[in-house]
Amino acid sequence: MSDNLKENFVNNLRRIMNERGVYQSDIVTALGVSSATASDWCNGKSFPRANKIQALADLLHCRYSDLTGYGDAGLPPLLSDQEYELIQRYRKLSPDGKRYIIQQFDAAEVLFPAKPADLQKEG
Repeated sequence: MSDNLKENFVNNLRRIMNERGVYQSDIVTALGVSSATASDWCNGKSFPRANKIQALADLLHCRYSDLTGYGDAGLPPLLSDQEYELIQRYRKLSPDGKRYIIQQFDAAEVLFPAKPADLQKEG
């Protein structure tokens, strides 16, 4: 996570909350997160996952890009919960474990190639 992205997010979140009269307690209630989590987001101590950024945008009646500072064309692709979980689990592996997983992916791509229709469903 770049510091610039986090700083943009925090500044934009605070500004839009102020403009809309939305408080941290509103975030807690609407998004079902803890007070500590909402506070961390508003103070830049942590950064919400993409689905929570979209939920914040919905609550604040703005666009995802209004919060992140990215133009719509520059948005990084959103991850599904399953993709996010895979990344988190991968990060917990030792270097040997990571090499093993990469080898398994290489084999799976040969044995189970995605069909164009499968790729369209994910997008």
